[in-house]
Amino acid sequence: MITKTLATSPSPSFPSSPSIASDKKLVWLVMTLGFALRLLVPMFIPDVTRVLDQSVLFSTPINSFRSLKEALFLSVNNMNPYREGEIVHHPPLVIELFRFLESEVPMNIFLGLMDTLCGVQLIKLNRKLRDQDTDGSYYSDYIIGAFYSFNPLALLTVYAKSTYTINNFFFLASLNAFASNSLGFSCMILLAISTYLSYYSWYFLIPMLVFTYKKASREDKSAGKIILRSVLTFLLTLVVLLGVSYKISGNSFRFASLVYGTIVRFRKITPNLGLWWYFFTEMFDAFSEFYLGIFNLYSFIFVVPVTMRFLGMESSTMIDAIFAIWSQVGILNISRAYPTIADNNLYFSMMILFKPLYKKLKVAPSVSTLAMFTILLLLPVFYYVWMGANSGNANFFYAIGLTHTLIEMVVLSDFFWSKLQLNYYKSKRIDPDKKELKLTQI
Repeated sequence: MITKTLATSPSPSFPSSPSIASDKKLVWLVMTLGFALRLLVPMFIPDVTRVLDQSVLFSTPINSFRSLKEALFLSVNNMNPYREGEIVHHPPLVIELFRFLESEVPMNIFLGLMDTLCGVQLIKLNRKLRDQDTDGSYYSDYIIGAFYSFNPLALLTVYAKSTYTINNFFFLASLNAFASNSLGFSCMILLAISTYLSYYSWYFLIPMLVFTYKKASREDKSAGKIILRSVLTFLLTLVVLLGVSYKISGNSFRFASLVYGTIVRFRKITPNLGLWWYFFTEMFDAFSEFYLGIFNLYSFIFVVPVTMRFLGMESSTMIDAIFAIWSQVGILNISRAYPTIADNNLYFSMMILFKPLYKKLKVAPSVSTLAMFTILLLLPVFYYVWMGANSGNANFFYAIGLTHTLIEMVVLSDFFWSKLQLNYYKSKRIDPDKKELKLTQI
């Protein structure tokens, strides 16, 4: 028996060590090249920021670099950016941060570093999912790093100096903290910072709390106390951030109205990738309040059903929780008031984390990605035909925007169906690779 065991046992792990070392070197290489690409292009082609910031694909009143420069000018000249009109919609701490950075080069370094760290967070998250799912096959770390480092959406977002890059980092960091220890409080602190930077991030609190409650219950811990402490940690962090913002903005909460109220009330009706602007351009004033409530409800209403569908089972895992959160990122891309390429970047960059789902997709990720990039290339063309050449109208640009939304919906629904199939196979202990077995949607 001993001889047989030795014969059939796997070989020592020493040969795999060079492979691990090589993988780490490749990760460092692609991340370094990605950072260099983010830093050097704006230095040698300084006009790229101005061109991208004027595009509705990258710039909205909420994240525009032009409005940030206006805020910095007012702040440097001892004027309150939130009392001088309604141009500035950035949180006060973001303005203070960029005021500290001062010139273009430190800004380029900071934003390039933050976006590179987004790639690092994706690598860490991929490792955690890979460790927890022994049945699935996941991409290597250097592939995840290369995918993000050279992702055109990520690169262009940095070149446009979109402040959403900062929010993307804190959101991914909160997911990593959540995947490491869902019963801890670091994920709540990071999510609160993300909520301060971007209004919609508080939506993700619900799936995190639901999974935390179920995990604490399975481990016979005091689930109610853990949830209460998590909520209090989130609220306390948010209160501290808002309190500091209140002090540095001249002891006034007017910034809250401009930063968050503008999103909820949709005060700046400008063309963008979303659905809102065209409706409210054509809307009679008498109906605007009603539809404002409907659209805000539409952005939130999917949170609970998606959470309960994927996290309602006792056997739900961290992979289910991360998938539910990513699904809501995709839904928000469709339903938020001011979507940009930065939101698409986060959504499509996280798609690579779910490689095990690819086997049951009806549309290959390469095809859907190609379709999305084709539409993104056509969007500025259609916008120019409307606003530049005056050969089209608002319907012209909105139609291509609807096509963009449709592709996102098809991709998301395809992943939903793939996830539901694999969950069913797993619950019934069926081999998902059996070709003679096929589930059908009813």
